[in-house]
Formats: sequence, structure tokens, C-alpha cells
Amino acid sequence: MERSEAVLEGEPITDDKRTPKGRKVLMFWLHVITFALGVGLLVLLVWYIGWKTILESLRTVGWGFVPVILLNLLRHFLRSASMYLAVPKEERNFKYMSAVAASIPGAT
Repeated sequence: MERSEAVLEGEPITDDKRTPKGRKVLMFWLHVITFALGVGLLVLLVWYIGWKTILESLRTVGWGFVPVILLNLLRHFLRSASMYLAVPKEERNFKYMSAVAASIPGAT
């Protein structure tokens, strides 16, 4: 079967010769490293800007930003639900939280 036929048949195409376990281990460590990098950058940013500046800015804005953030979060969950429900149950091969995980970075 050619590559294009496999795509039409819905078969997974991988040129990766590693075992699935090796790929899981690689992805685990990739997540650990990127998480550590993100936390490190956040700490660096807070250190560079300073706690006082951040707290003063939050006091200036007030609690008005919380409803905005909550509405944005609600939008992501509803958008994910519509994506999840749009796929027929017998053809759905992903979970709702996977749809949420795909929705958040994909929203620009």
C-alpha cells in the first residue's frame, strides 16, 4: 500500500523506527525539559520585573481581569466541547481533554 492510500484508509504513517516505549520516554523527557525551561523563564521574568511592580500593576487593574480570564477559559471549554461533539461517537478516537489541550494553543 502506498503512502497516499494509507492516509486515505486512515492508517497511521510513521517513519519513526523507535519503539513506542522509546517514543514515550522521549516525549516524557521533552515535556520535563520544556516545563523546567518555562518555569525558569517565569522566575527570571518575575526577578527582572520585580514583585513590587507586579503587585502594584495588579492593584491598579483590580479584580476586573479575573472575569475576563474566566470568560476566556469558558470559551476554550465550549469550543472544545463543540469540536468533541462534532465528531461522531463511533469515529471519535480522542478524549474531551485532548480537545481542550489542542484548543488552547491553537487559538490565536
